[in-house]
Amino acid sequence: MNYWGFHPSYFEALSRHFIQFVAEQGTNPKSEFYIPYVVNKQLEHEEIKLSVLPNNEQWYGVTYQEDRPIVVEAFKKLIEDGIYPPSLW
Repeated sequence: MNYWGFHPSYFEALSRHFIQFVAEQGTNPKSEFYIPYVVNKQLEHEEIKLSVLPNNEQWYGVTYQEDRPIVVEAFKKLIEDGIYPPSLW
């Protein structure tokens, strides 16, 4: 799973890339604005530095409606195994 922490000044770069993304992909309902793409571009140009904090947990994507049954089943198992509580609220 991607969990990003950015300095507030970084959102200016994201905004520029997002404007370009909307101009190119704005009519495509399946298009996604990938933050890692922007980060990679800036790393290639040595405009930023970053740190990666590793973990060993499973990632579950919930981008599309088709992802839902897989994630629901995975969360049921996490609850059954006592990793997640039955209710978070």
